[in-house]
Order: sequence, then C-alpha cells, then structure tokens
Amino acid sequence: MSDEERNGRDDGTRGATTPAVIVVAGVDPGGGAGIAADVAALAALGVRAAPVASALTVQTDRGVARVEPVGDELFALQLEAALESVGDAARAVKTGLVVSRRHAELVAAAARGRGLALVVDPILASGTGHRFVAGDPAEILRPLLDAATMVTPNAAEAAALCGTTWAARPDQLPELARALATDRRTAVVTAGDLRALDGRGAETVLMAAAGPADDGTGALRERRAEAPRVERGKTHGTGCAFASTCAGLIARGSSPLDAAVEAHRRVARALALAGGLPGRRLSPEMWRVR
Repeated sequence: MSDEERNGRDDGTRGATTPAVIVVAGVDPGGGAGIAADVAALAALGVRAAPVASALTVQTDRGVARVEPVGDELFALQLEAALESVGDAARAVKTGLVVSRRHAELVAAAARGRGLALVVDPILASGTGHRFVAGDPAEILRPLLDAATMVTPNAAEAAALCGTTWAARPDQLPELARALATDRRTAVVTAGDLRALDGRGAETVLMAAAGPADDGTGALRERRAEAPRVERGKTHGTGCAFASTCAGLIARGSSPLDAAVEAHRRVARALALAGGLPGRRLSPEMWRVR
C-alpha cells in the first residue's frame, strides 16, 4: 500500500481546517428536503454539517401528515452539543424549518454570541401547501430575521413576511428584496414560479439586495441572476439546497451576494443533472455539481 493510499489522497488541503455550518432544520423522511438536503449540499462544497433537528415530520413529496416540534430543552441541548463538537471550525448557522419562537431565540443568541454568519430560510409552507407556521410568521421568526446575515425566502414567503401578496410580477422582486434588506442583512428572493421575465422565456430568477452601497448614497446594491428552468415537473427541497449552499459558500469565504449567485447556479445545475426517483418530485442532487 502506498503512502497516499494509507494516509488519504493529498488534494493540497491536508492539515487545513474543514469549515463547519450548524444546520437547524426539520427531518424529512424522504431525504429530499430538510436536514438530509442540507447535509448533501454542504458536503458537495467540502463543508461539514453539524445538524440540529428542530422538528420531526411525517411527510412525502406529496403531502405533510404531521409535524412534531422538538421540545425546547432537547433543542437547546442539541444546539449546545453541535457548537461544542465543531468548535472554532464553525463559520455559519443555517436555519430551515423553525416553528417555535423559543428555538428562534436560542439560535439567534448562539449566532450572535459566537459571531457566526446566520442564513435564514424562512420555511412557511411545504411545496404541497401545508402551512408550517401558525399565526404571524414574521413574529415567530423575528429573532432570526433580526440576527440574520442573509434571508432567503421564495417570493411568496417574502411577500408574507412583508405583509403583502405575491402577484407573480417581475417588478415585485426588487421591491420585496429591498423591503427585507438592511445595512447588515442581505435579502435574496427567489422566483422559480415566474414563467417568463421581460419576454425572454422560462427562467428561474433571483434578486439579491444588500446595503448600503459604497458610493455613499445609502441605496441598496442589487444583483439579479437567472438560470434555465428545468422542465421536469414539480420540485422538492430546492429552497433547502439553495440556502445551505449559500451558508456553505459563506463559510468558505464568499460574500453573501456572491454566494447567492453561485448557489443559484449550482442548484439549477443540480436539478438539471438529477436522476430523481420514479414518479416523485425532483429534488436537487447537489453531489453531481462540481
């Protein structure tokens, strides 16, 4: 056996600390969304995931039968254990399904206390329409939104957080992004349900806003990214994969805006390359993207 085989193939990074992301999300038994999707997306980037379960779900890609939030004490212990396990390798926290105000408070405090980037994917409903958050979602998620480095809602979620309705108009994207962005928080609004933009055909669209601009005007900087639509039916877990990829890229040193654009490209590519499961919704297969 050669030294390379005995010690592992040398890719030029031997001895370098692997960055880690604390992942707070629900458990999807089918593996297409939630923690399983987060771990896959981060692994594809060479980033370690430290998973913390916020809820157990009984669901398939066709519907949600039950959601059981993890108790506050057990959640707090999980979060503490994850942070202790990865230690100084932690670079970011990514949240998906959070249905408890107390969970939101604990995660926000941990991110702030350790100076970690916080990427918030505000999951309000499943792709089949099941509402995960009862009452005012902005109120339940407020601690996370206030502490977030980046928030990654789809357009309907962004509209709900802003107290309005998504009318599937391209001109709404910058409005929603600006409404959610602050001088410390990048807002990324995805619009995969737009069938056309400016007459140029079917695309998936991302609008990212961050502020303030460097020219002293106080205006928000904006980026727009597009990717060819994957016309292979309905999808499952794209938001999870996108937000986790953003968190992983930030953990590797990318700026939030650059991370959003690259994550958008990678998720679109992962959908295009996905093998999928017969008769099921298509989930991004992030391990196929290089």
